[in-house]
Amino acid sequence: MQLKLQINSDHFNLLLDDVASTVIERGLNRRDDLITTYHIIGQRIVTDPWHKKGKHGNKALILAIAQGLAKKHNIKLGQSLVYECTRFYEKNPDIEKYLLSQPKNLSWSKVRIQLHGGKLESPKTAGGCRHCLEHCPKH
Repeated sequence: MQLKLQINSDHFNLLLDDVASTVIERGLNRRDDLITTYHIIGQRIVTDPWHKKGKHGNKALILAIAQGLAKKHNIKLGQSLVYECTRFYEKNPDIEKYLLSQPKNLSWSKVRIQLHGGKLESPKTAGGCRHCLEHCPKH
C-alpha cells in the first residue's frame, strides 16, 4: 500500500518533530555524534511509512522534510544532506558495527565519500546533485 505525502498532516508534523528533536537533543558537536545523528535521522525517515523502497520516489518526501525543518524548526538541513542520511542508514543499518569497522578519524566527509563510491565532487563540477532541486538543474 502506497501512502500519499500530506505535508500539512499530523503524521508529517510528527516526522518533522522527530527529526528536529534528534538534531537538537544529540547535538552536532563531535564527529561520532554527528555521524550517529545523521544515522538516526536516516533511520527515522527510512522506517516511516511514507518512505518508498527502491531508488526512486522519495524526492518529494526528502524535499518536504528539508523545507519543513527550515520553516517549522529553523533547522537548515539541505535536501542533499537529508537524502544522504537516508542512504547512509540504508547501507549501514547497524551504526555500532559500522563505527567499529571504521578508522578513529572518521568524519562525515569520509562517510559521504564512501556513499558516493569513493569519489565526491562538488555539484558544480559534477554536473549537479542527483536529488537536488535547490541549486542544480533538473535531471
